[in-house]
Amino acid sequence: MGMRVCKRTIQKYIRQAHITRPRGQNWATFLRNHAREIWACDFLQVTDLFFRSLFAFFITLLESRKVIHVGVTRSPTDAWVAQQLREATPYGQVPRYLIHDNDSKFGPAFARVAATSSIKLLKTPSHAPRANAVCERFLGSVRPNVLIICLSCMRNTGIACSRPTWSTSITCDRIKVSNSKSLSHLDLLFHQSRVVAR
Repeated sequence: MGMRVCKRTIQKYIRQAHITRPRGQNWATFLRNHAREIWACDFLQVTDLFFRSLFAFFITLLESRKVIHVGVTRSPTDAWVAQQLREATPYGQVPRYLIHDNDSKFGPAFARVAATSSIKLLKTPSHAPRANAVCERFLGSVRPNVLIICLSCMRNTGIACSRPTWSTSITCDRIKVSNSKSLSHLDLLFHQSRVVAR
């Protein structure tokens, strides 16, 4: 425009238009301060060898990224997800906060189980992948290996490929499959190449 304006004039108007930030901690600070008390959960959709969808439900501890619970099903419902939360919190071992997205699978039954366990649910905003970044990053690293582990569990435990639902929960250093046989998850990881080769 060709107009010369003094630096002080610009500072005066910028100061008036300056939006003050809300007081308190932001999301990253909250996660850092409460990492020991926060679990994060999310679904990972994978396809098996017969091109059928499997949904793996993961609950992870935010501080150490330790997997608290894993459940796998072909058709997740609110009741199924609520049962997975019950199984992940035995004997009153519950987090203070649980981060999840706005998926319809996290319905009223899930909220009721969380409320009776004194867990405060934190919903992530839509289109904000960084709000649950630890769980999203974990799922991204798990995605390539999920099919191999599923195949290994099916082969070693005698689960038929056509079985509609099976559950797996990782506790300590063992993977317990719903038909009461258990495998070391280290064995699954070390023998991936044999499973792929067969």
